[in-house]
Parts: sequence; structure tokens; C-alpha cells
Amino acid sequence: TLACILVVAMVLLNVFTHHGKTLQVPDLKGLTLEQAEHMAKQAGLELVLNDEIYQPQKAPGTVLEQMPAAGELVKEGRKLFVVINANSAKMVNAPDVVGLSAKQARSLIESRGFVVERISYVEDAAYNNVLDLTWRGKSVHKGDKVPEGSAFRLVLGIQDTEEQTMVPNV
Repeated sequence: TLACILVVAMVLLNVFTHHGKTLQVPDLKGLTLEQAEHMAKQAGLELVLNDEIYQPQKAPGTVLEQMPAAGELVKEGRKLFVVINANSAKMVNAPDVVGLSAKQARSLIESRGFVVERISYVEDAAYNNVLDLTWRGKSVHKGDKVPEGSAFRLVLGIQDTEEQTMVPNV
């Protein structure tokens, strides 16, 4: 009887787990979310939107990444997790760099995923300190919202090089 129960259990286990039956994951990259959902459903798989990120060089709403990868073998009903391209960049707070040195400002800007596109100088006593931060020609201040990954222009102070300093004769 124990042997009979084991045989029946093994047979039922193979039936319910679809042992040895696998499907190949389709390549969903570059498809719209609707196309990817349709293709996954046809393949007997479930599509789950995992995240949205913004890549300006890719079409909005298209699949950028998928897990498991295309070509992998999975069982029917498996969930496919996808990341799609957002319609626009996420808006985030501009960094507060006015008054910092050029080196500190660049470090802070780049650590937050932004880019220093250009540096310009204006005559000011605050030598090599940030006087202004601009994005698309407009000054931005702490709390202003800008697209994630934006490129900024730093305006730094520089002293007049024509100016001469008198050294006392001692």
C-alpha cells in the first residue's frame, strides 16, 4: 500500500507541476506595453509592470528590460516582470549649490545624477564660488523642480586679472 501511495503521489505531482513542460520566454524589448501583454498572454505567461524609467532616446511606453530574459525556459503561468520607458523624466528638486566652491558644487551635482554642462565666469569677489545655477537659461533655486538627469550651467566668480596688488617695500 505504501508503494502504491508513493506511485500515485508521484504521478499526481508530475501532472499538477507540469514536470518537464516548459515555455520559452518571448523577447518583449522594444514592444509597447499593450503589445507585450498580448504576446505574454499568447505564450501562457503573465506580464507584471515592475517599474518605469526615463530614457529620452527610446520611445515612451516601450519595454526596456524584462525578467526572466528572452529565450529562458519557464513554466506556464510564470510572471514576466518588465520595466518600461516613462513618457517624461521624473521631476526632482534642483541641487542647492549657490555659495559652494566649484569643486563642491560639481561633486554634489554629479552625485545626484545631474550633469555640469558648462561653466561661465563673472567678475566677483567670491573667487571660484558658485554665484548662480541655471538650467535652460533660467536660474534655478533650492526646491525648484527640474527633470532628473538635467544638465546645468554654473556661474562662478572670478577676480579681475588686470588688477594689480601693491606690495609694500620693506
